[in-house]
Amino acid sequence: MRVLLLPYHANFPYRIQAELWHDDRRMEKTTGNSCPRCGLGTLSIYYNDDSDLQLGAVCDSCGLRGFFNNGKLVQLAFA
Repeated sequence: MRVLLLPYHANFPYRIQAELWHDDRRMEKTTGNSCPRCGLGTLSIYYNDDSDLQLGAVCDSCGLRGFFNNGKLVQLAFA
C-alpha cells in the first residue's frame, strides 16, 4: 500500500517534490489551480517526476478526485 505524504495546501501555484512511502518513484504537484467543479483555486495536479505528464488531481475545497486520460481530467465517483 502506498501512502502519499504531501504538505497541506498552498494559495499559489508552485511545484514541490513529494515522496511515495516505501517507493523510490517521485511525483511533483502544482497547487492553486482552478477546480472545474467548484471554481476555486484549490486544485492540486500531480505530475510524473521530471516530466509534464499529468497523473491525477485533488481539490481541497470540494473533494474532487480524478485522473488524467489523454489530457482530460476524469472524475472519480465514490459511493
